[in-house]
Amino acid sequence: MAAVLEIAQITFPAMTAKGPWAHLCTFSESALCSPDVLADLANALGQMVQAGVAPKVMAFVLPVDVEGSALMAQLFEQALLHIGVPFRCFAEVDAANLWLASFVAPLSTAVDP
Repeated sequence: MAAVLEIAQITFPAMTAKGPWAHLCTFSESALCSPDVLADLANALGQMVQAGVAPKVMAFVLPVDVEGSALMAQLFEQALLHIGVPFRCFAEVDAANLWLASFVAPLSTAVDP
């Protein structure tokens, strides 16, 4: 998880510089992680929100065949509830993209001249 957060600390500011954006993360194989990892994720994302470099909306896709998907979807949503960015978990990428688009489309028209 440390490597993922390090990449996010580099890429999130670059993405934010281009305007409002959404973050979609799709899991494969396993979504299981420890409570410490959940806390670290929430803390890192909270810091990025405070720094103004977080996405405007986030979604995780945890397909039903991913180990721990049902359990972890609920735990991810609980851990990220108060970071200041709308967040949801989905079993299918199409549903996640539709939900994300409902946030991003109004944002992109707000910044276009």
